[in-house]
Amino acid sequence: MNNILLSIAIPTVNRKSYLEITLNQFIPQILRNKNNVEIVVSNNASEDDTDDYMSKLILSYSEIKYYKSNIRMDLFKSFSTAVEKSSGKYLILWGDDDIPSPYFIEIILNIIQNNPTIGLIHYNRLIGYNLGLDLKSLKVCKKDYDEMIKVYDNVSDFNENYFFDATFMSTIVFQKEGWERGLSYDTKLHYGFEFMGTVFSGVSGNSCIYINFPLCIQRKPICRTWMKDWPLYGLIGIPNMVKDFERDGFYKNGYYNWYKKYNYFISYFYILICAAAFKKKYKPLCRDIAKHQKSIYRKWICYLTIYFCPKWMYLLVRNIQFKMK
Repeated sequence: MNNILLSIAIPTVNRKSYLEITLNQFIPQILRNKNNVEIVVSNNASEDDTDDYMSKLILSYSEIKYYKSNIRMDLFKSFSTAVEKSSGKYLILWGDDDIPSPYFIEIILNIIQNNPTIGLIHYNRLIGYNLGLDLKSLKVCKKDYDEMIKVYDNVSDFNENYFFDATFMSTIVFQKEGWERGLSYDTKLHYGFEFMGTVFSGVSGNSCIYINFPLCIQRKPICRTWMKDWPLYGLIGIPNMVKDFERDGFYKNGYYNWYKKYNYFISYFYILICAAAFKKKYKPLCRDIAKHQKSIYRKWICYLTIYFCPKWMYLLVRNIQFKMK
């Protein structure tokens, strides 16, 4: 009989140095709750020494499951594989570089045990840049606070308040059964965020919980495995996704909220100069990017930046940004 209530599913690729720190924080918590929790690490054809590290680690901890793909999978397939290998009633897709709070597992298990039919749990987080281990430099993602736990009767009401914060995957706990239902939802144009459509369509009709207290540290390393794809995710994947969610009743004002609150000019231009660093990939996508921008000025900025901005400008701006953080 399977008694696992919670699986921590960690897809990883070429991030052994980050993964080791993350697992070191999880292991004591897993050992305190070994009858209810497991860790599942899915190695997406890493070329570093992740395989050697994990092969030795699982000899010491039966609570950790490890799987390795010999072929590089796309982002969503990597996520799906980690979920498929998990046996918990509830799951978290955990970023391999993120750090849980010291009693993270106990808090989440308590919520699940007291709310056995809840569809989704989302929680606040701290954000740290590069290594993200300097406490004085951390910032709180959502700073407003009125009560510890909020319960929403449906996904649509939840999304009005927390959708964009919940795009950070390490902060959502969801039912595996819901994930399996959600796999039928069409997410092919939600580049980089296919997991969101799968999760939210799968929990449609269930209540959602938000925890105001920060339960993890999001680490933003200066060098990211998916940096080349970030503009595709941010400038095409997200707006495509929120339009579909609005159409299907998951998010009443999704596209408006994205455009007004998250598509502000500084953010838009910063992502564009990242796209300009990979001109071969993004020149053919200018039209898809520009169609989500309402003004002629913004549409022209898209083409001009991607075609003419030099790669060194993004690297310079990013280095300055991280030094300032």
